[in-house]
Amino acid sequence: MRWLAICLLGAALAAGDAPLFTDQEWTGAQPAAARPAAEAPGWGSIATLGGGLVLVVALAVGLGWTAKRLNARRLLGGRGRSMELVETIQIGPRRQLALVSVAGQWLVVGLGDKELTHIATLPAPPPAPASAPPPSPFASELARLVPAPAEPKP
Repeated sequence: MRWLAICLLGAALAAGDAPLFTDQEWTGAQPAAARPAAEAPGWGSIATLGGGLVLVVALAVGLGWTAKRLNARRLLGGRGRSMELVETIQIGPRRQLALVSVAGQWLVVGLGDKELTHIATLPAPPPAPASAPPPSPFASELARLVPAPAEPKP
């Protein structure tokens, strides 16, 4: 197909000395003011785009970390935890005992390489009364060095 178009164009050019179009036709076909081609983006616009991308990714990572840190599922009224791992103890290579709290009961579970084994079910002990933890050595030394402020008299 290309060869046919080239042959026809060559035959039209060779057939006569008359040009295909005149200078007036050529200038009339051109736009009045040629516009320059669009400039390629410079380093400034690339840096702005990259900075915006870094900001959006940092914001997403920061919000994810904050949600995990604040336990957002619990704060937003999501499903509470009904099961809790109380303690685990290693009893051999790749063998553990786990104490799991489920619905007011404690389950003793054996954990192996590829299996879990229920060993015992125990009633959960009553919650211990909330007591103040003993002061740390630093707190007791600070209390000894800095006297407590006097109570104002009415």
